[in-house]
Amino acid sequence: MNRRFFCPAIPSVGEDATLEQSESYHLCKVLRAEIGDNVFLMDGKGVVAEAKIKFIPSKPQRSTLSCVVLSRTAHAPPLNWCSLYISPPKSKVMSQIVRRSVELGIRQIAPVISRYTTAALNEKMMNGLEVDVREAGKQSGNPYFPKINVPTKISNILSKQIDPGFIGIPMHAASRPSPSESSDRIRDCINYLKQIKDSNISLWIGPEGGFSNDETSAILAHGVKPLVVGNHTLRVETAVAACLGAINFMRLF
Repeated sequence: MNRRFFCPAIPSVGEDATLEQSESYHLCKVLRAEIGDNVFLMDGKGVVAEAKIKFIPSKPQRSTLSCVVLSRTAHAPPLNWCSLYISPPKSKVMSQIVRRSVELGIRQIAPVISRYTTAALNEKMMNGLEVDVREAGKQSGNPYFPKINVPTKISNILSKQIDPGFIGIPMHAASRPSPSESSDRIRDCINYLKQIKDSNISLWIGPEGGFSNDETSAILAHGVKPLVVGNHTLRVETAVAACLGAINFMRLF
């Protein structure tokens, strides 16, 4: 069994780790785990461990499973990370965005209330997004689960210094470049990433149709660069994945 499970407090090698009831129930009833099976544990803060199941409760919905830690690795945090500033769409789409962002290595997700934001994230929705973070972290093996900030007005965010980075620009807001112009844009983005390689970076994604003109201008005034991906206007969830993928790729150069 090589599935990963969330364990908020992973002890030292040789000590017992206790899983939360939801994880215990999944292991016992869905995966039919047995004593002696090995599992992998993650705390979302950089620690990953291999453990062996030593106790399975008869009623996992009321009690918890325990296992002994066989090995424990503390992964160093990234030297610089990417924060996603996003105008939240409806909850189901936001759930997809959070999961894809975890897979692609985002370290912070900041919901932004902009002029054209149409969805509000209440406490129940925020709790659901935290579950999405855990599930995506376990699935992808990303040892660092990102923090989700409380929704904040864009004016409050931009009143302070923000990290350099990119803003996704819808294709209709940019003239379609020629092949040579596209190459120049890509080269400029790569050079920009090299210049800020020692800094954390930000990615700004607006609602359907983008941020308003004045909001976009205010973001660009902080030194953030425009990023256009593809030849068509993208849905928000597609734009997030495409832009993060492009940034991760360009950071290899």
